[in-house]
Amino acid sequence: MKISRFPHSPCRFMGVLAVLWSLCAPQAHAALPNTKFDHYTIALSWLPGFCLVSQQCTPKTAHENLIGLHGIWPSEPRSLENAGLPEKIWEQRGCQAVPIGAHSRATPISAETQAAFRRVTADTGRDLVAHEAEKHLACLELDPDKTIRSALKVREDFLQTDMAAFLRAGVGKKISRAAFFAAARRDWPRFPNGGIVLRCRRDVKKRAILVEVQLALNPASIEDFPHMRAFASVTGRRSSCPAKFFLPDWSDVP
Repeated sequence: MKISRFPHSPCRFMGVLAVLWSLCAPQAHAALPNTKFDHYTIALSWLPGFCLVSQQCTPKTAHENLIGLHGIWPSEPRSLENAGLPEKIWEQRGCQAVPIGAHSRATPISAETQAAFRRVTADTGRDLVAHEAEKHLACLELDPDKTIRSALKVREDFLQTDMAAFLRAGVGKKISRAAFFAAARRDWPRFPNGGIVLRCRRDVKKRAILVEVQLALNPASIEDFPHMRAFASVTGRRSSCPAKFFLPDWSDVP
């Protein structure tokens, strides 16, 4: 997806102002007139790393998991991109960045799906299921329950890959980014640019800590994961981890 720029047409510029005004208005979201988007980001947490760096996890976080699910995030809808909304604002605000409507979209998520999500995510004391639905799905023509179940399936399939095995074998060690992507290419020899990226943050000891593996998947073929055709190419998307980074275990988390 190209980085959007503000349009020069006065009418289109006024449309952008209306969108930006909606960022500050705590009102209901409307469904967008065109909800097509280019890719999903499936955010898979390295849970000990996330909890170590964020220091937000409660004891309810399941320590039997190393690789969890943070969320499934649609990329910026084309209607907002065409209106000139900067992609960064969509990433930060999600559906809070859409024009104001009279009613919120219903986001029915089954109790079974909610429980499955909570079992594999970090517990930070807030309702992450409701947050995911409200921020990332409420303004799009998507079935929230089906969408979250698709993300849960991607996580389950990811756990069977060489890449996941490589991560589990590196617990408590410093590993190299090059070795990680070598493992990724054993699973997918020709995954596209931006299809797999690593996210790291610094802990209090200034170590680079893995917090997330992000997969860019095609909305039309996400159900085909782990087949190669499920991936999407995202220009300019790069990992934030340095050449070597640390994979903490739960014993490293206070």
